[in-house]
Amino acid sequence: MPTIAATQIKTFCVAHPRRNLPVISSRRRLESIFSRAFQRAFLALDGNRGLGGHEFVVSGYGIADFVWAAARTRNGNWRSIDGPVTVTAFEMKLGDWRRALRQAYRYTYFSDRTIVVLPADVGRSAKGALPLFRDLGIGLWMFQKELGTITKVFTPRAKRPKNPLARERALAVLRSKFDLGRARK
Repeated sequence: MPTIAATQIKTFCVAHPRRNLPVISSRRRLESIFSRAFQRAFLALDGNRGLGGHEFVVSGYGIADFVWAAARTRNGNWRSIDGPVTVTAFEMKLGDWRRALRQAYRYTYFSDRTIVVLPADVGRSAKGALPLFRDLGIGLWMFQKELGTITKVFTPRAKRPKNPLARERALAVLRSKFDLGRARK
């Protein structure tokens, strides 16, 4: 298994919305723990050919729980985000898959692929709405935190986002956060 560099994942959201809530509500939530566990499992599968971050903000399109920019590179070494890059946005929920689907739809404006990640028990009930996920072009994965296993129920093909300028803004955020420089023309 490849070694995962700590610099491959960054936190993008500076102002945390939950800090606006009373102290009792602002403690580390189970959803955040679920999200971080998923990120570790995902990196174990795909960590050698990309970079990303959690709480990824693209103004006007919400805060994605996790965004991953993957590229085909010969040696897995990232020097810039220039060539063919696939931006995947993930939305994670512990219970309300409908809410996750609504939020994930916003990410289709800036990402090439959008995926909802749910615990296995919630994912089984969401599988009943798989035609809806397919129609919207949003993937459905299940994650078992205790085992660290990801089940890919439906993964959409990468396609152009609804707003290519928002995608460029997202890539610019990644470039600046990872100090990758400007894109070559």
